[in-house]
Amino acid sequence: MHHIIPTCTVEAKPYAYTFPLEHTALLVIDMQRDFLLANGFGSSQGQDMTDVQGTIPYVQQLLRLFRDLNMHIVHTREGHVPDLSDCPSSKLLRNLPTRPADKALTIGDKGEMGRLLVRGEYGQDIVDEVQPIPGEVVLDKPGKGAFWNTKLMEKLKARAITHLVVTGVTTECCFATTIREANDRGFECCGVVEATAGYNKAFKTSSLDMLNWAGGLFGFVASISSFGKAMKHLSNNAMTSLTTNGDLAVKSNGLSPDSPIAAEALPLKANGIDNVESSSHDDIPLKSNGFHATDEHQSAELITNGFPKLGGGSRANGTIKANGHSCTNGDFKAPSLNWDGDLSIKALANSYKRGVSPSNVIEELYKKIEAYREVDPAVWIHLEPKEKALRAAEALESTYHDRDCLPPLFGVPFSVKDSIDVEGIPTTTACPPLAFTASKSAVVHEKVVQEGALFIGKTNLDQLATGLSGCRSPYGITHSIFNKDFISGGSSSGNAVSVGAGLVSFSIATDTAGSGRVPALFNGVVGFKPTRGTLSAQGLTPACPSLDCIALMAPTVDDVRKVWWVVEGYDDDYIYSKFAPSRPRAVNALGPQAKSFRFGVPPLEAIRKCSKPYQKKFEEAVTTMQSMGGRLTPVNWSPFEKGGDLLYDGTFVSERLAALPDGWFEANREHLHPVIREIFERVIARSSTAIDAYRDLMAQKLYTRQAEQVFTPRDGGIDVLVVPTAPIHWTIDEMLADPISRNSHLGMFTHFGNVLDLTAVAIPSGTYDISDLEERVPKGTASGSTLPFGITLLGMCGTDAEVLEIGKRFGEAIL
Repeated sequence: MHHIIPTCTVEAKPYAYTFPLEHTALLVIDMQRDFLLANGFGSSQGQDMTDVQGTIPYVQQLLRLFRDLNMHIVHTREGHVPDLSDCPSSKLLRNLPTRPADKALTIGDKGEMGRLLVRGEYGQDIVDEVQPIPGEVVLDKPGKGAFWNTKLMEKLKARAITHLVVTGVTTECCFATTIREANDRGFECCGVVEATAGYNKAFKTSSLDMLNWAGGLFGFVASISSFGKAMKHLSNNAMTSLTTNGDLAVKSNGLSPDSPIAAEALPLKANGIDNVESSSHDDIPLKSNGFHATDEHQSAELITNGFPKLGGGSRANGTIKANGHSCTNGDFKAPSLNWDGDLSIKALANSYKRGVSPSNVIEELYKKIEAYREVDPAVWIHLEPKEKALRAAEALESTYHDRDCLPPLFGVPFSVKDSIDVEGIPTTTACPPLAFTASKSAVVHEKVVQEGALFIGKTNLDQLATGLSGCRSPYGITHSIFNKDFISGGSSSGNAVSVGAGLVSFSIATDTAGSGRVPALFNGVVGFKPTRGTLSAQGLTPACPSLDCIALMAPTVDDVRKVWWVVEGYDDDYIYSKFAPSRPRAVNALGPQAKSFRFGVPPLEAIRKCSKPYQKKFEEAVTTMQSMGGRLTPVNWSPFEKGGDLLYDGTFVSERLAALPDGWFEANREHLHPVIREIFERVIARSSTAIDAYRDLMAQKLYTRQAEQVFTPRDGGIDVLVVPTAPIHWTIDEMLADPISRNSHLGMFTHFGNVLDLTAVAIPSGTYDISDLEERVPKGTASGSTLPFGITLLGMCGTDAEVLEIGKRFGEAIL
């Protein structure tokens, strides 16, 4: 069953503009004090602020509309780092010779709102009336176009955006430049006439006319009333400030009368904003000096993922101003509605908006956690006391009073693998001799908590994160949520069980050889291994440091992706951190190309190493991929097979010993799990040399380059490699009988992902009847029992967004 995405069509120039709601973002360009208010950069250049200030009510209206529909919103702010090292001299000095002596201020000079166009200064931040709210992306840009030297392309791709509705200032400069840049990258753009303006009316008209000239050479142009009329049926709340025919109760301004899309001009007050007829109480006009009465000179702060920090940004008395009002409406202390039990991030957000409290969710969740202890007592190594979790929930309720202004992970419960640090709690890595109490939380933990997530506990794992079975922990053996006789997978065993059993919404795991993918398969959840180094592993006890990845697990790709938006980002303090490699792949917004992709699969001889049920289910998955628009393409399997062999047959496994303190293994060998001890003893017995290690490193480079060629678009390469996540699902007894070779067999489709620096997402792909296992069915198994199957999509490093989107479509297609 294929997912149908709602679309909307608005009257526009040169013809109607149709956009899919799920793949459209509102892009708000540079609505900054420096450009809109007196005494900012614009006025220092002698410009008239009247028209640019006149855009504010219209941008407010569009923000309400997009927020009410839970659509994506991105804000940009032009500005430079304090030392101006990112500001070209041509830009810095361009207009000084033409300015009068008393107006000779330029970028970086001290103005009345701080240094002009310098990041962190009051004037560089967005005006109060259109301030971002939590969850909206805020990007600082050093140039006129929003794509140059920013992560805008990555942010849009991560959210699967193909269409942009563009607003902001100034029309002739940053607005038009950004639309042209977006057009080159494949985005379908529509500018909103009343929600953009510049310092010259004629230039605005010419700029808009050029955008839609020649059949929409760069994009579309539409009036705000067109959006109102077309989208009125989608949301009642968003339309409260529209008249009955869909027209906004605000008139247009800033266009010359002979423009083909001009509306009647609206005279402006001295402060640049007229009182808006029929507008809501949220429209707060600026004071005559251009400032709102409650402005405080605070600059907006950013964390590495581009979201406003909690407690940062332009706030008054600790509350965010959005759409001209403070986020203080509503009260979580009021009687709470009953929670429906749905742990998906979207469902929780809707529950909280309806009046459910995080405390109510915690109360109900802990009942389920306690009940599941009877099913599987080995899931947790540390479970937060319920009282402590309730205090954290109550702290959220006290901090956020407006249910429409909540951070993206507000009240979302999560777990972490017990190799990841949480301040004040022991990190054991399932190895008591190595345990220590963390003095600081891992970066990924801090990021999700910063965005409102609620920590529930630390989960079990294969000792020292070494294994794919879930059977190597002194804290007990977890089992698949589908059947108590079958392995849960590892090493992130407890992570997958905690998500699959519905004990948390998501889990932060790790993946060095498949540890975030194999257990996801065996518990029917999604496991995502991002491009290596793009999530900080600072605060992780390493297994194999050069190959370690933070992994994410959740029931759906949608939820994994929402967590990824929060945690991704470069970390100066993590030595393996890297910026996501830029891959010059345009967005396909229209036509057959919007759905088509190339994919490869392993050769038949590799698939035949899978169990019979897995062979059958994989064939069905390939058919589904083709039905989605995928084109099966032959691939060179050799680099993937050889790359995988390097992990344990070569010297890379020695890095696991190198990650331990000097002499630690000799001093603690008797305290280790027997299988872990045997693995390390085998590594030592090899007596590998530096020559062996360098040869393996050279082989790794060779196989990585060969794999890149498989994915190279210009050579007819594939977008994704599709493999069974694992070749077989062992029973616990089978694994214990042959723990090393059977564990190794599990990694035949995962090991190469880390060695070759690929991105990967493991996705559920249906179930099969346990009777299909024939002689392998454990005694006493109830008839009609099912076990899970899943596939993994792998892509070249840096193509995380594309791989996730294809994975999302696959998940929807098999429902």
